[in-house]
Amino acid sequence: MARPEINRSGEIEVFVRVAETGSFSAAARALR
Repeated sequence: MARPEINRSGEIEVFVRVAETGSFSAAARALR
């Protein structure tokens, strides 16, 4: 099953946020 590109780009953005902040919780706060 192919997944929507919009969803993929969102996942990439989250990954970049996590890489920048160094933690998932900080990335979650930055994205809200």
